[in-house]
Amino acid sequence: MPLNLEDVALFKRIAAAGSLSEAARQMGLTPQIASRRLQRLEAYLGVKLLHRTTRRSALTNDGEVFLAAAQRLTAEAEAAEASVGPNKEEPRGTLRVSAPATFGRKAISPFVPGLLARHPDLRIDLQLTDSVVDLIENAIDIAVRIATMRPTTHIARKLADNPIMLVAAPAYIKKNGVPRTLDDLAQHSCLVRTGTDVWSFINDGTERQIRVSGAFTSNANEALREAALSGLGLGLHSRWDIDDHLANGELVKVPLEDAEPRRLSIWAVRPGGRETTPRAKVFLDALEGMLHPHRKLPRA
Repeated sequence: MPLNLEDVALFKRIAAAGSLSEAARQMGLTPQIASRRLQRLEAYLGVKLLHRTTRRSALTNDGEVFLAAAQRLTAEAEAAEASVGPNKEEPRGTLRVSAPATFGRKAISPFVPGLLARHPDLRIDLQLTDSVVDLIENAIDIAVRIATMRPTTHIARKLADNPIMLVAAPAYIKKNGVPRTLDDLAQHSCLVRTGTDVWSFINDGTERQIRVSGAFTSNANEALREAALSGLGLGLHSRWDIDDHLANGELVKVPLEDAEPRRLSIWAVRPGGRETTPRAKVFLDALEGMLHPHRKLPRA
């Protein structure tokens, strides 16, 4: 008896919902039928996938291992189905996208409703995180990354430049003055991400990393931006993230005489060895349209 992909999809839904009864409700099944299908999958695999109580379902160690494989299996099945038939060019199935949290909310979320309205058979699973996720392990179709790309086995497509600016609130400048050079940064409160104390600049064509410190750190870009707006220190931010605050004077650019922040780019990264599916193509086209240099990103 071959592996039943519908049972695999049910297992994925239970893992996501944390409850067999909730997963059954979402899939239009009775809890009894869902339970029998889960038992059938566990019997086929010869392992227990879930610890179940009356209210919650938690993954076993085997369940955690199989979940990654289940995500790949269903993604490949959807891609195979979408590649054939009279409507093979029409986007269908679920596109799993990972993106930085602030970028996802500002640049991706606004165009998703229109994209789904134009393609009613398309589904988008948008996962917002500032961590770099493993595309294969998490069954991600497209990861949007703001970075300097290094050699990789994945397929990377540059979507746009991503200028970085050193900024501060006028209140901070009034109280602490303006740094003129890289060395001056040591005398200022700098708002950095948790776990790092280094900012990268380009000095005479060479990258130079400067150690900085401040009273506030965070793993969330939005928290760092709010801290800068509150006058807690200097911040390094993508231009698209602070355009509105620059325009209304809440933040001002802090140019240095001997360097400028290292420029990054916005990339779409896909697992290597896979063709571009219709659903990936329409998503990337829509995202690239949002990032066109003559168009402004929507406000948060």
